[in-house]
Amino acid sequence: MTPLRVLVCGGNYGRNYILAALRRPRQYCLAGLLCRGSALSREVARRYGLRLFLTPDEAPDDIGMACAAMGASGNEAVLRLLGRGISVLCEHPQRLEFVKTALDLAERGPARFHLNGHFAKIKPVRALVAFCRRRQQEERPAFVDLTVNDRSAYGALDTLASAFGTLRPFAFERAAPGPLFDTISGEVAGTPAMVRVQRGGRALPDVSPGYLVDVRIAVGYASGVVSLLSLAGPVVWNANYGRASAHAGEPLYRPIHLRSGMSAAGLQWHRTAANLHSMDALARHMRGGPAREDQRPERMVEVAAAFEALAEALRTAGGSPRDPDVRPMQR
Repeated sequence: MTPLRVLVCGGNYGRNYILAALRRPRQYCLAGLLCRGSALSREVARRYGLRLFLTPDEAPDDIGMACAAMGASGNEAVLRLLGRGISVLCEHPQRLEFVKTALDLAERGPARFHLNGHFAKIKPVRALVAFCRRRQQEERPAFVDLTVNDRSAYGALDTLASAFGTLRPFAFERAAPGPLFDTISGEVAGTPAMVRVQRGGRALPDVSPGYLVDVRIAVGYASGVVSLLSLAGPVVWNANYGRASAHAGEPLYRPIHLRSGMSAAGLQWHRTAANLHSMDALARHMRGGPAREDQRPERMVEVAAAFEALAEALRTAGGSPRDPDVRPMQR
């Protein structure tokens, strides 16, 4: 099979897609870097031996896939690539209006448009999703407790959509500002939800030490609570004490996914693998296979709509999750 020629868009987070493509040289061939020409992006192009393109019209016609990590400031370039018939894997977060426009443009041409929510394909997060999917065959969730920062809110909502199969009905109604976290009450998939969001207050980079948490998710059931403590895990099940006491031998907690000692470098490896997973899904869709569940148009629209509803609730507390229009991206 001839390797698919990949155009990486954005020289900052875009480096993660470069690393992902390099893991599969028989499947993917790096065709160049699309950016505005910052010193960083020029250094990235030099380091990996990539051609540098400053506009989407400069990219050659034989591009098979574009991986876009430019923030909303690069949306015009994404739409231009889709208009040229080039399929795009676009990094989150994105506004609902843009998602609808991109999907409509892809529907009218040969290109495919996927939106990478990222987190749900990291191994510990996948373990949480799989557990919730199995559990909901027996009982409905009773509550959701979500703690995120302004960069991780979109990916966390996408994770809950994978866990429950949908986010609807959702609502985020009341927000209370706090010194570190703003708290929002509402519902997700018809389940009472509490969301705490740490806003960076300034342009904090991804994985900045200024963020106190990446993602914490707890889903409660009548029989117990399953908790993801971070993107690196662990995932733990705590049985309902009142119910477990009726069965003296039942453990009150057990690990669902536990890999002790995962380093920052190890987590980065898994995050790159998650991006590669999303690239593979787009490649299969381009070859005529079905869209993955999280890439169905209605699902992408649903997550983007939920993110905007969360942002609107947070504005009542004096802020919002990282606005795609102002999210700092070095291109």
